[in-house]
Amino acid sequence: MSPVPKKALYGAYPRRDRGAAAPAALKAAMTSGRGPGRLARVRAAVTDPNALRSWSVVANDGIMATAGILEGFAGAGASHATLVTAATSATIAGMLSAGGSEWAEAAAEREAHLSAAEEEAADLARQPDVEFTELAAYYEAKGLDPELAHEVAGQLMARRARRPAGE
Repeated sequence: MSPVPKKALYGAYPRRDRGAAAPAALKAAMTSGRGPGRLARVRAAVTDPNALRSWSVVANDGIMATAGILEGFAGAGASHATLVTAATSATIAGMLSAGGSEWAEAAAEREAHLSAAEEEAADLARQPDVEFTELAAYYEAKGLDPELAHEVAGQLMARRARRPAGE
């Protein structure tokens, strides 16, 4: 049998350049006219390596737990309907558990950020000159000239005094 020519395999369909502009319908789905649309948010979440790693660990835990439950039921001689019900129940319970733990983690992180912001606001009210010096030193360490660092710190401190912390 002779090999199939590459042109027959690859030449049948025109190759789309990845950098080419997306069709109007896809662009509308990605932005929905007001900013990032649902499709863009899903694509960003799916391509984020940290989210993928977290999701794969949670999915693996869920698969293993559900498989263990099903092995127990099958070993006891349960019917197919009972196995489907057990698998569905285990999957739903696992999803609720994973979602609850993610929410609890996010809530704890939010509380930690709010606590740090309140502590910083209290320090700012108690010792504004020390906080000003600390802020100027931070910008000097980032590479700004001392005069510019003091100017930036002064403007930021003036702005912060006019609006509440956390905004």
